Amino acid sequence: MGSAAIVCFVIGVVGVFANTSAALDVIKAKPMSDETPEGFKTMSAGTVVPYTYSATYWYGYDAYAGQFPYHAEINFYTNNYLYKRAGALITLNYVITPASSFHHYFIHGDMLYGYITLGTVFNSTTQWEQTINYTESSIVMHPFFHYTNEDYYNIAMIRLDRPAIQTRYVKPICLPKLSDTRTYLAMEGTSCGTTKAEGLSYLRNPLLSLSICRQQLTSYTFHDQHYCTDVYRGGSFCNRQCGSSLTVEDENGPVLIGVVDLLFQCSYSYPVRYVRLSAFREWIQLSSDYRFDY
Repeated sequence: MGSAAIVCFVIGVVGVFANTSAALDVIKAKPMSDETPEGFKTMSAGTVVPYTYSATYWYGYDAYAGQFPYHAEINFYTNNYLYKRAGALITLNYVITPASSFHHYFIHGDMLYGYITLGTVFNSTTQWEQTINYTESSIVMHPFFHYTNEDYYNIAMIRLDRPAIQTRYVKPICLPKLSDTRTYLAMEGTSCGTTKAEGLSYLRNPLLSLSICRQQLTSYTFHDQHYCTDVYRGGSFCNRQCGSSLTVEDENGPVLIGVVDLLFQCSYSYPVRYVRLSAFREWIQLSSDYRFDY
């Protein structure tokens, strides 16, 4: 069993294809040139770093009902499949997610309809669940986002067909205040957004500097529209969904700082990249009914 590079977008000439397994929750890139059946080759002399597996690293910790009331599972149908992504509820009317979650399907014009599931931990309990439809026309992508270079402006907003009902299990999450200039370096970030038979799971990883992430992933872009986390400390999912949230905790509670747009499944040798939401405060206010506190 090997570790697969997972991206929520097309990188250069690397093609993407839908995972047609039962989960259908990620777009898998073709294997990187330095991936082997035994592991990943390092930059020096083709040394192979073996894959390492552990139940904790594969699945994380089980979430309890109401622990992540802002978590949104984004579902959409095309002509052939039901696809699943993740996002975060930032108001009762809007969910935020990477633009690359959808763009590949939009350019082919094969999205039929979609719905968003809120208030569930995706096990057999559905009593707190809310399911709300959305249409392709209700998705707003950043105007500078383009599928040929999805390392930049990779952000989108989904307007729900009707407002969500706020409960203990469905509740919007706050974004960083206008006065919040923290880098969050070395702070512990919490990421949910993976599902398994028992339900929703989460992990906690410290944030890394972008310079360290560039050194570890020289073929990928890290810049001031990104955060990245150290999966070596805290673990990595084998089935994380694109758009999974990254939050930090302060005296006011959880704060949503990013959403996943680049990761390597089943490997804790490589960092996970997130879209840094504070870089898009003005666009978020223009594209939704969210208003930032000072």
